[in-house]
Amino acid sequence: MGRLRFLSPALLVLAVLAGGGSMYGALGTAILAIAACFILPLLIALHFTRTRRFGDGLVFVLVLFLGFAGLGILQLLPLGGLAERPLVDTIREWAGLEPQRTLSLDPGATLRFIYASLFPLCAALALLGADETERRITLCALVSLAVASSLIALLQLAVGAAFNWPVFLGLESRSAGGFFANVNHQGLFQALSLVAAAIVLPKATARNQSRIKLLVAALIVSALLAAFVGGSQAGVLFVGIAALVLVRKVFAARLGILTAGTGSALMLGFALGALVPGTSNWFESDSVVSATTRLQFWKNSAPLMVDVAPWGSGLGTYASMYRTVEPLSQLFPAYVNHAHNEPIEFMVEAGVPGLLFIVVATGAYIRTYKRTSGQSGQVRLLSLIGLALIGAHSLIDYALRTEAIAVIALTFLLIPFNPRLMTLAVLPRRRGWGMAAGVTVGGFIATYFVAPPLIAQLHLEADRPISALRFDPDNAQALTLQALSDASRDPTAAVRDARAAFDRAPLSPDAAALLLLDPEQYSTADRQLLNQLGWRSSPMQTFLFLAAVEAGEDEEAAKQLTALAKRRKLPPVLANVVRPVLKRPAFVAALDEHGTLDDASLLASVITAPFENELEGQVHLLTLLGERGPVRPAFASATFTALLAADRDEEAVALFRTLYPGRFALSVHPYWQGLSVAERTPFDPALSERQGVRVSRADMKDGLRISGRLATRRDVAARHLPIGSGQLQMSYKVDGRRGTASVTPRLVCDDSRELDVETALSNDGRISISVDVPKGCAAPIFSWRVMNPGGRFDIRLLEPRFDFYPL
Repeated sequence: MGRLRFLSPALLVLAVLAGGGSMYGALGTAILAIAACFILPLLIALHFTRTRRFGDGLVFVLVLFLGFAGLGILQLLPLGGLAERPLVDTIREWAGLEPQRTLSLDPGATLRFIYASLFPLCAALALLGADETERRITLCALVSLAVASSLIALLQLAVGAAFNWPVFLGLESRSAGGFFANVNHQGLFQALSLVAAAIVLPKATARNQSRIKLLVAALIVSALLAAFVGGSQAGVLFVGIAALVLVRKVFAARLGILTAGTGSALMLGFALGALVPGTSNWFESDSVVSATTRLQFWKNSAPLMVDVAPWGSGLGTYASMYRTVEPLSQLFPAYVNHAHNEPIEFMVEAGVPGLLFIVVATGAYIRTYKRTSGQSGQVRLLSLIGLALIGAHSLIDYALRTEAIAVIALTFLLIPFNPRLMTLAVLPRRRGWGMAAGVTVGGFIATYFVAPPLIAQLHLEADRPISALRFDPDNAQALTLQALSDASRDPTAAVRDARAAFDRAPLSPDAAALLLLDPEQYSTADRQLLNQLGWRSSPMQTFLFLAAVEAGEDEEAAKQLTALAKRRKLPPVLANVVRPVLKRPAFVAALDEHGTLDDASLLASVITAPFENELEGQVHLLTLLGERGPVRPAFASATFTALLAADRDEEAVALFRTLYPGRFALSVHPYWQGLSVAERTPFDPALSERQGVRVSRADMKDGLRISGRLATRRDVAARHLPIGSGQLQMSYKVDGRRGTASVTPRLVCDDSRELDVETALSNDGRISISVDVPKGCAAPIFSWRVMNPGGRFDIRLLEPRFDFYPL
């Protein structure tokens, strides 16, 4: 068996491949936690049989993980009476439950946090038993994984959402993160790989300089590409710093020149990204967490640290706690899963005991760091640089909450320690018996404690993880889902499951909402108290909205409707309530204060809901939206159809002019014919870029711009026109022509008949188009025929006019 030289690299590879899922990492966490149940007893058995003994740093590792476990166990003990939690105690009293027994407000989440730390512990112990060669192999594995992750990111950029790393559950983002679901974590990973390369690679000499230069250049380019294609600003910055460190170490170049050169390159890159047209949105990834929202998270989290002092809310409970202070104005469809600042989040969850733990763990590390010997000062310095990058990143993100980055952070923590073997041996050197004992113990733990709840939770979260894997099969989330499924057929069972879920997680608004199925709870509900559970529960907000409407509390009803709309969770069943209440001026005024009516898409589910007996309310709703902003034609098509079917043509035209001022109301007639494709005029850009031809908006009105740079002869911007038989007339000015390309209109009926287009040039320089549309050619296909012999071209069609005269 030798020294199991590839054990530490293998664990690092497994951590990166399975542990980068962040909020989509339920499956990866399950794999790593179950694997840790077998690996941890095996490592202990190997140590005591003197097969693979731990080296320096064991005291620090034990302090670190026993401290985390001890902190979690303290929060799971029935010591809730030590903390004053008015909101929790009051709401549990309303629910008919005893006071909260544990310090943790979500014991299942705290248990999850403890289980999630098992695999990083295994990786740390494996590294402690590694000799110098194995440690170098581990760092080489880190560098190789970074290159592979960069290549996968490029593949994801090419194919979009068609390819995601298999262990990510429910990931719909198109971000190119490689082995990581979060592109910022990918950027940090790439930067750490360059620091690892700086530790492993020798200094360049006259004999190997050309090869070293090529390798260093390839690694830096790979890391920068991964950060750029992911769109991570922090990643690009950290990769630039790590590249500077790598070049400085390998080539012993002058630090001042390198710093100036790297800084200038980074500043130039960001300037290009901000100023050059077409690249300003490159760093705007799918993530909704910008620098501004991070500041909002931190500001909102400040009162939480005071509210849960001195014990904290419980490890892994930040998301539930944040919802109690999340302002209505800052809602968006995605939920806040972390504070994006490790010190703030840890203080909220761990409180003063967590602060004491950090002090003790830091002292243990410094003591071991000073006592150990054998590693060069340069290796120690580089490891500290890697830790500094992780620390800086932890101030703006939550990379340490992923197993992959946690294992890498421990690697940099332990690399400076001397790989000297300890001499302690309690058992005789019987390798086979020790291995068998370790596997047996691990199998027992995995089978009876970890695997069943993990598998049960995977079934629950196969479609979309709520936050991260919970390890209790009877956790609050599972019970709430069960209550929801029982709500329609067995309200009594639903209330029972909801009460059990609320008992396990007293800040669960979904469970509290289901308790309202009980008439007694419904009659004694304090709506202001329930509202403090946050704006993140659709059942709760639905109940509070209906209750406020019934009580005539327009301002409160507007808040609840806004919360549902901003999270894109507004159920269509509320349409028959929303339409009538919009006739209340006070309710409309309250919605205007929150900006709910400024964006029609927020109310899309209500607009598109059936309105057989609510046509007046539907027209009023569209009128309110049209007076405040644009309304997509698809939202209004059914309403136009209903008005025309009821012989209310004048109202249909009036509504059309309200929604689309300045446009000819020709689009009304085809709705009578049921043409759902009638949405655009020929001059709406329908932004696209295909085969070297780009169609875009030429000005702030209806102007059209067609540009490109290749020889082509093709139709672009094809769409159905909302017209029947009659005469079509339109005109426009051509401005800004560049190149020798020409653009002409083309109309084709559904039966492939191409209509004759008459073109004339007027005295004022306008091009006039006239087309006779025969009967049987409803909604013809209109397109612009582009012919370019070669070279760049840029044509703008300005001041368009569009008229149709039906037969």
